[in-house]
Amino acid sequence: MKDEIEDYRITPQEDSHSAWIMGQIRERHPNAIFDMARWNQTIDWDAIEKQVSHIDFLATFIMEHELPPLLFKAYIDLLHTNLQVLRDIFFVFTGFYLDPKAQGEVQEREDFRKLRFWTLRDIEVTTRLREVFSRLIHYDWTGWHGGDGTWDTVEETLRGAYSEDEFPRIIGQEKFRRPRTWCMAYAFAPYENRQGVEQTSNIHQGLSVSMYISSFFSLFFQLSVIYQIEENSLPELVEELIHSDFGEHRIKPWRKDMNVSREEFITKLEAVVELRPWVRGVVAVLEEKQHMRSLFSDGIDTTKVDITRCSNVNNWINVVVIAALIKEYESEQHVVRQLAPFFFRGEDAARDFLNRIRGVEPQMITALVKRMVQEDLLSEFTKSRKLYDVLHKNGLYPLTYQNWNNQV
Repeated sequence: MKDEIEDYRITPQEDSHSAWIMGQIRERHPNAIFDMARWNQTIDWDAIEKQVSHIDFLATFIMEHELPPLLFKAYIDLLHTNLQVLRDIFFVFTGFYLDPKAQGEVQEREDFRKLRFWTLRDIEVTTRLREVFSRLIHYDWTGWHGGDGTWDTVEETLRGAYSEDEFPRIIGQEKFRRPRTWCMAYAFAPYENRQGVEQTSNIHQGLSVSMYISSFFSLFFQLSVIYQIEENSLPELVEELIHSDFGEHRIKPWRKDMNVSREEFITKLEAVVELRPWVRGVVAVLEEKQHMRSLFSDGIDTTKVDITRCSNVNNWINVVVIAALIKEYESEQHVVRQLAPFFFRGEDAARDFLNRIRGVEPQMITALVKRMVQEDLLSEFTKSRKLYDVLHKNGLYPLTYQNWNNQV
C-alpha cells in the first residue's frame, strides 16, 4: 500500500495521506461534469494564491542572490516542498491531481476537462497564477549561484589583508561595486560550507523544481485561456448532459412539448427568458451556419470572444441545454417520421400517438393500437410486424413480437 500512495505524500516516510483520504477527496469531486454533487462547491482560491505567493517569494529570493551551496540547498529544498504543498492543496480543493511526471499534456489528463469547465468563472484568478509561473518558468533551477570562495574573499577584504596588486582584483568584482551586494555576500559567507555540498543532489532537486513549475504553468495557462471554444466541445458536453441526472431534470419537462413542428418548438424555447438570448445562435451552430465562437462574440466582431460572456458557466449550461433539447426533439421527430406511414392523418396523428404511449405499460400500447385500428385511425398495415419493429427499436415497446401479436 505504501508504494501506491507514496507519490501523494510530501514526506514519504510519514503516512500522512492514506488511501481512504485520497478516496474521500475524489468522491467530493465527481468525474462527471454535470454531477449534482458538483453544484454549490467552491474552490478556495485564497488558500491556493497564498501558497503560490510563498513559492514566488522563495523562487525570487533564490534568483536574486548568489547563494552559497549550503544556503542554496536549504532554499531549493524549501521551494520544492512548497510546490508539493501546492499540488496537494489544489488536489483537495478541485479533485485534480497534478503529477509532473505524467505523460502527455496537462489538458489530456484525467479529470482536466471537468476542471476547465468548472473554473471558467475563475478566469481572473487563474490568469494571475499563470502570470506568476510564466515568470518562474524562465529561471534556471539546475544549479546554485555562488560557491566560489565568498567567505574567504569577504574575510580578506574586511581585514585589509590584501596587497596593492590584489586591490583592483577584489574591488573590481561586481559583487563589491554596490554596498547591498557586498553586505549580502558577507551575510551569506557562513553558509559557504567549505567541505562542499554534493552538486548532483542540488541539480536533481533543481530539475524536480523545474518540472513542477513547468507543470503548474501549463495548468494555469490552460485554465486561463478560453479553450472551451472548440468546435467539438458542444457535442461532447451535450452527450454528458443527456446522461446525467441534471440533464434529465432539465430535459424531462420539455418532452410533452416536443410533438410540434420544429419552428414551434424553437419558439417555445425562446419563450424562456434565460434561454432566449442563445436559442437562435445554437440552432445556427447545429446547422453549421456559424461557429461556436460566434455565440460568445462581443456583438461586433463574431471572431472576437467576449471573455465575460464566455467565462460565465451559466451561459455555457444554457447553450448545452438548448443543444440537448434540440437533439432530443430531432430524435423524437425521427420516430414520428417512422410512425407517420401507419396513420391516415400522417405526422400529426403520429405525434399524438407517440405522446400517448410514452412511458405507459406495454398492454396499454397494444390496447390503444387495437382500438385505433377499429376506429379506422390506423391502417390494417399495422397488423404486420413493421409497426412493432418501429416501436421496439425505439424502446417504446420492450416485449417480444409474439406478445405483441397475441395482443393486437
